[in-house]
Amino acid sequence: MVLLAGPAVSLRDASRALWSQFHEQPWFIAVGEGVAADKRSCLVLYVKNTSRSLSESFSKGWMGYEVILREVGSVGATGPVG
Repeated sequence: MVLLAGPAVSLRDASRALWSQFHEQPWFIAVGEGVAADKRSCLVLYVKNTSRSLSESFSKGWMGYEVILREVGSVGATGPVG
């Protein structure tokens, strides 16, 4: 028998759990699924702004997946275009 190391949950389930846990936080924008530099699946957490404590909170990943923080600032409607 061969045991493979890796996350115990699917990327989609980890993404949903991350959203469920944090979507009401003021820094949260969205969570996405991506591929890290090492070609492994990862979670991309879009936030209004990053902080040292936020970076440290996700430094060990989430449910076995690496978490990449992407600061995007505040998001809102821009109104009619054109």
